[in-house]
Amino acid sequence: MNKINDKIAIIGFGASGFGTYLGLKQKGFKNIYIYNLTHFKKKVEINEWNNKNLIENYKYLKNKLGFINTANTKTYFGKILKNISSGNSKIYDNQIGGGLLNFWGGVLQTFDQNTLRSCLQINDLNEYYLKVSKNIPITQIICQNSDKSLYANQQNIKCQSYIDLIDESINKHSSEIVKKDTILAFSENKNHDNCHCVIGCLKHKFFNTNNLSLDNNVNFINEEVKKINFEKNIIISNKSTQVFDKIFLNAGPYYDQKILIESSENLENSIRVKDSCSFIFPIFFKGKLNKNKVDFGLTNYIIGIKDKDVNIGHAQIYPPLDHINKSIFPYYFWDKFNFLKDISVNRLLWARCYLNDQYSHIKEFKNNKHVKIIKNNKIKTIQKKFFKIIKRNIQNSNLYPINFLINSNTSAHYAGDFEHIKKNILKQSEGHFNKKIIFNDSLLWKKLPSESPTFTIMANALRNTDLYL
Repeated sequence: MNKINDKIAIIGFGASGFGTYLGLKQKGFKNIYIYNLTHFKKKVEINEWNNKNLIENYKYLKNKLGFINTANTKTYFGKILKNISSGNSKIYDNQIGGGLLNFWGGVLQTFDQNTLRSCLQINDLNEYYLKVSKNIPITQIICQNSDKSLYANQQNIKCQSYIDLIDESINKHSSEIVKKDTILAFSENKNHDNCHCVIGCLKHKFFNTNNLSLDNNVNFINEEVKKINFEKNIIISNKSTQVFDKIFLNAGPYYDQKILIESSENLENSIRVKDSCSFIFPIFFKGKLNKNKVDFGLTNYIIGIKDKDVNIGHAQIYPPLDHINKSIFPYYFWDKFNFLKDISVNRLLWARCYLNDQYSHIKEFKNNKHVKIIKNNKIKTIQKKFFKIIKRNIQNSNLYPINFLINSNTSAHYAGDFEHIKKNILKQSEGHFNKKIIFNDSLLWKKLPSESPTFTIMANALRNTDLYL
């Protein structure tokens, strides 16, 4: 029986780790230990923007990033997200801690009932979405599809005007396009009016679980968990060994499996991870430029794509990020490339597309390497169909989708390969994890949807504390 003074461990403090913490906190548990790697610390603080501070920001980032790399969405204050790769395949590997949230665009999406049922075998998370939304810094809802705003009423960001143009031009009577709610969780700083960049900005506190309001009695253990002794509830890290009453595993599908394999004696097996198929194509704006347009680029317009009433994926449409250009060129060139800027920043939108579970890649890890073990020959065909659906539903002659598809090696949306895990990895520990260890992330999802999973991972982790405690 669970006691309020139980010593509880949370391994990993990203989306599922924070959702787990919220559930434990609401029930009154106080003896909580969170295993999370040390976060990268800023050495420069900027409280107010002026041109001098803006230049210093990018000089600092350039020094940290080097000549080749840019301050893109896989950069965190000059720290670049590394990856594990083999051949042409890779998966993002976060050495900083906090899941992938440090490298995250801040977009939250709810899963509809059919998606929840297919991947989690549940029908409704609305209660838990609402509980999570009250504990994270939701900035605003950009696109609102629901009848009323459940999760936020702030409107703090000046949206890039092309997003409204896209919204107006989408054929609203089409059965092929489904408008999706777009919720932004970005920063504790509510004043974004003069924000010059998004990722790698030294001014703001980014959405990060460690920046959120936590009880003072929460104990952070900045160590890497190596294995778990299931019989004695012992966590063995790279620096210490501790006993707990209950353990929540929230380290992500890859690291969850890695810990489980290391924890099971004589179990030699591979790790399999589902990775969404994702690709990008540009949309060119041919009309008259709006001189007063806002350069803020984190605003996403999200639509679901249907083929013969079957959801095949979704697309995020967003403008280029001006801070990437600033991170490429020295500051004394910023005003010298207006022609290139008019083409690359002012006139381009990007559609980042994700395909549903049936088109996911399954990547197998063995001996610290992985190879793609499923090569889906239908992907190219469905990608072309995906592009055509978007193109014929944009009813504006000034917006021209370009048939130039750029494939991504990895989407950073992961789930475990359910059948492989149940059969090959949990077979020796199944009797233990039901009582002593609980999985709260996407390790045991039956399917990997195309939607951004962050909000659902948080809500489901909170829900699981109700079920198991």
